[in-house]
Amino acid sequence: MKRHLKKNIFLWGFCVPVIMVSFMNCSQFESTNNSGNYLGVITSSVEEQNYTVQSAEQLARSMASVTGVTYVDSIVNEYNSRKALMTTNYSISSVNAPMLVSVANLGSQYCEELLKTETPRAINERSYFKSIDFTKAVSMVDQTSFDLVLTSLGQKFWGRDLSSEERKILNEAKQEFIQAIPSNSTNSAAQTRALMLSTCTGMLASLEFILI
Repeated sequence: MKRHLKKNIFLWGFCVPVIMVSFMNCSQFESTNNSGNYLGVITSSVEEQNYTVQSAEQLARSMASVTGVTYVDSIVNEYNSRKALMTTNYSISSVNAPMLVSVANLGSQYCEELLKTETPRAINERSYFKSIDFTKAVSMVDQTSFDLVLTSLGQKFWGRDLSSEERKILNEAKQEFIQAIPSNSTNSAAQTRALMLSTCTGMLASLEFILI
């Protein structure tokens, strides 16, 4: 499952910059007013957008803030072993595969602690996974329940709703995750928790969270 989790992270890390570049490279677009009337073509030059990458310490603090997780030993140990691979110059050019894997591993520790807090709670007492029954098999996590999780994590981690494209990416990752489960484990409730861990990590380690 660790290999599959990393695959999801790389998929997300790849798709986000592609979408970003696509929008940044648009030199013009047509605009309409509220009534749908054509207003013309905007031909002004595109201003360069500056993005800053959070440092290792900033990421650790940001992850703690959005998850409400304290700096337990597992997080501190992971941070100390990974921080050298994270950025120190805040440049987007510093984003590479080792960095993304390091951020994903750190994020997974925060998500693990978050799940330790949320899973034992009654559904109405949770803040992040209210729609998930952790006692049932992963096949019981329907589209509506999963979308509610994405909405919750999007608001808490990214401060906004997910786009349809982002939802599509994460739903495809969910399907790949389930398909990779060995047949003798498909009815295990542990896989439901593993899916939530994978999804939480993917969103917490995404470029949407890393960049400021």
